[in-house]
Amino acid sequence: MTVGKIGMAPAVLLDDLFGALLQDLEEIAARMAAGDQRGQEELLQSAHEVVDELVETLYHPAAPKLCTNLSDLYLFIRDRLNEAHLRSGAIDEARRIAAILREGFQVATERYGGYSLNTFVVGVRPRPERALAMLAEGGAAHALPC
Repeated sequence: MTVGKIGMAPAVLLDDLFGALLQDLEEIAARMAAGDQRGQEELLQSAHEVVDELVETLYHPAAPKLCTNLSDLYLFIRDRLNEAHLRSGAIDEARRIAAILREGFQVATERYGGYSLNTFVVGVRPRPERALAMLAEGGAAHALPC
């Protein structure tokens, strides 16, 4: 099943967003350990943008309680990004929650199908043009099926 002009299934797009977020979080941790403040700030901004995109694409009328719970988890991740300068374990906490969410979406996608899971069950509104632009800006190379 295809979505929008670029023909990407929402499950693939969502998985790529989580992949980009996890990659940012790993690089942030490495830059923090190396004392690279400038690189760390750029990656924190990128991670914030991914989390904001995840929050904005939730479609609450489709599944209000589930979307509220997901939003709370995304905001937890954002709070940990904000605490990164103050607490050394904040990035690890954000990474742990993002990994659990990604794995949960992957399992549900395998069980219920790539398109219907995110659009109808979870209530995520696919906005592939914005998400793909974010991934391209981050310099990550993704093999995205069309």
